[in-house]
Amino acid sequence: MSIKNMTLWDKVQKTNPAFTKENKHGAGGGTSINTTYAFKCATEAFGPIGIGWGYEVLADEIIEGATVSFGAKESQQFITEKIHTLKIKFWYKLNGERGEFEQYGHTDYVGKNKYGPYTESEPQKKSLSDAIKKALSMLGFSADIYLGMYDDMNYVNSVIAETSAETAEEIIDREEAKAQEFRDWVEERKSIYDAAQSVNTVKTAHNKSLRVLNERFSRGLISQKQHDGAVIALEKHSKSVIEKGESGEATIQDK
Repeated sequence: MSIKNMTLWDKVQKTNPAFTKENKHGAGGGTSINTTYAFKCATEAFGPIGIGWGYEVLADEIIEGATVSFGAKESQQFITEKIHTLKIKFWYKLNGERGEFEQYGHTDYVGKNKYGPYTESEPQKKSLSDAIKKALSMLGFSADIYLGMYDDMNYVNSVIAETSAETAEEIIDREEAKAQEFRDWVEERKSIYDAAQSVNTVKTAHNKSLRVLNERFSRGLISQKQHDGAVIALEKHSKSVIEKGESGEATIQDK
């Protein structure tokens, strides 16, 4: 077996337990996967749907099943179970190459449960989700569920711990990126002050900076500490630029 052949599989086989739920009537060891989570994983691996991956519906039909009875014996009625089935051509792009294959999705359309007969209102939607998730499973997505590894709670707990650590790291990275973006914005505002040709232009730019800072703070986009620190830094810089202009050290003019 080529290690290269398993690169995608190894990358996508692990499932975040936060996006699963127990389903006694489902496949994969009684564990079902959140559909939007599956789409997100496909997008991470291939790119946006329609660009890096997608599907084409090849067949859409209703298949009749068994005839079942319901109701009291003296007033017994019968219905014929029906299954909605959808056949798709799934395609994806990986390392500059395009792959495609066919897969099926199914939904119980008409049937009977403990409450009596029922009709599924969105069979196409559910069958499509089923077909796409099955197609992704053939590429290794959430393979740990389909291989039955979710039946082992030790494995599930290890994934929870690992996922929690990864989530914490992602949060830290996002917060640091936001903090860096804010620092860059402050420096950009300073450069605008430096390029100003008049005292009024500096004051106008500074007033705009204060309005933006207040708006960011009111919307919870920056902390009190960031807000206050930026106000002090920009106030100090604006005064410095004006003083240099007035002393003749810069080209700024009072006009």
